[in-house]
Amino acid sequence: MKMDHAQRIVPRPGYRVPAARMRILPRADYNAPSLHTRELYGTIVNKVEAEWCPVCLGRKISERLASRGPVWHCDECGNEW
Repeated sequence: MKMDHAQRIVPRPGYRVPAARMRILPRADYNAPSLHTRELYGTIVNKVEAEWCPVCLGRKISERLASRGPVWHCDECGNEW
């Protein structure tokens, strides 16, 4: 099929643009549960947090999911526990 000129695409008759949906946003003070806290679901312990690294006492702590489960990771010294 050979196209000699551009075709204009128009909506079908009666088409209406759907109304914009309202986004549901979390509260400003909402903190998503950590990987460790999610792992404890259904146990007596409600929440687990790490404030500092036990090796260098650094406060830049993150989490990652390893094959054995969630582990804490120190972004300053690289220690994992």
